[in-house]
Amino acid sequence: MSKPTLAVWSLIAIVCALALAAFAPQAQAGDERAPAVIAGLVSNPAGTAIAGAEVRLVNAEGKVVKVTRTGPRGHFEFAPIKPGRYLVQAAKADVGKGQEKVIAPGGEVTRVKITLRKK
Repeated sequence: MSKPTLAVWSLIAIVCALALAAFAPQAQAGDERAPAVIAGLVSNPAGTAIAGAEVRLVNAEGKVVKVTRTGPRGHFEFAPIKPGRYLVQAAKADVGKGQEKVIAPGGEVTRVKITLRKK
């Protein structure tokens, strides 16, 4: 009986790797092990996008965990973040402030729209 060749051992290794990958846990939408994403738009009451607004991500304990600014079209994104409950706050001088409560499930993009209003 002859010894297996390198090609046979390579084939066995590939089959084993594919079998392990097929049965390994995969992160799926709603999976609390997977990171979450919060993305959104900041606008004024007329619906005009607000560029350069500061946007803060506040966790359930009241701690600011991330800060960003909106882009030229008023969009922002926090990624990756831990799944959970958050408060997204936005503000820009001379335009106003706004906030929205958000639940961000793992493996999903949660969309939020924040309207800035003068107080």
